[in-house]
Amino acid sequence: MTSNLAAAATSVELHLHLEGALNAALARTLHEATPGLPPPPKGAIVEGSGGVQWGFDDLGGFLRCFGWATHLLRGPEVYVRIFDELAVSLRAQGVVYAEVFVAFGQMLRAEVDPEPVLRRLGSRAAEIEGEGGPSVWFIADVTRQWGVAAADKALDAALDLLDHRIVGFGMGGDERAERARAFGKVFRRAKAAGLGLCCHAGEGTDPDAVREAVEALGLTRVGHGVAAVADARLLRELRDERITLEVCPTSNECTGVWDPRAGEHPLARLEAAGVPVVLGSDDPAFFKTSLRAEVERARQWGFSEAQLSKWAANGWDAAFGEAAGISRERVDWPAAGADPQKPARSRES
Repeated sequence: MTSNLAAAATSVELHLHLEGALNAALARTLHEATPGLPPPPKGAIVEGSGGVQWGFDDLGGFLRCFGWATHLLRGPEVYVRIFDELAVSLRAQGVVYAEVFVAFGQMLRAEVDPEPVLRRLGSRAAEIEGEGGPSVWFIADVTRQWGVAAADKALDAALDLLDHRIVGFGMGGDERAERARAFGKVFRRAKAAGLGLCCHAGEGTDPDAVREAVEALGLTRVGHGVAAVADARLLRELRDERITLEVCPTSNECTGVWDPRAGEHPLARLEAAGVPVVLGSDDPAFFKTSLRAEVERARQWGFSEAQLSKWAANGWDAAFGEAAGISRERVDWPAAGADPQKPARSRES
């Protein structure tokens, strides 16, 4: 029984950036092989005991590293290379279904055409699934600090490529650069096109940022959202409206959003409040983590196998893709009577 619960815990991942799977060694190789690119931010690539690694001290430093790294991705071949490595990792972890952010905003800013990239990624994802690997779908991601016009342009590009396994629309970047409400029209267009909606909010800000993003953008999922723990009313709202928070503890630690010396991770309070959560690795190459590692860390904190399985069930229920309902049947769930958190169905689109 425990083994089935343990397998279920890593069956679905919803907060995972494709560009965040770019390891520092490959990034350095790409930079050296591509003339004319800007140098990396100071300290972004460092030599450590484990080899070449990403280096940053806080959330702002990470965002600068991530932004620079995306400019190294100049065409479909390198995107597919990163995706193939990521798919191998997902399969080894027992991930059956994943929704992966692809930074459309970054591509357009770097003057990379998204069409051949998504065509290749979609084709490769279908091949991997057909070979028994994880079922992977994509979320078109825009960058908040570049404004509404850039987000609109990125959405236009994504809407032309929906046949290439795009099931969602999201926004990351610097939360302090622009209010979420400014992007309301963009998100309404995405919803009208049938895309699921998510957005990074409350990562390094405050509860009001989470509330505004949910209300102004019509979200069903929030990336991170850990600042919500400071507002009891917001926690009740998230619980009652079944808004799923994609919680990434190691990411929070690496970016300074959470300091373990200051107390337990907000995950415990979110769980106690009944807010739906699902674990994510966020940017695994940058934070040297994986979904399996996040699950193991939660175990070490004392969360039970039933709780871990419940969080996976939350992920299945919150998944944007219709294919999640089929993929879920590949999971070796325990008998329903033994695991009351087994999802009865995936979220309706």
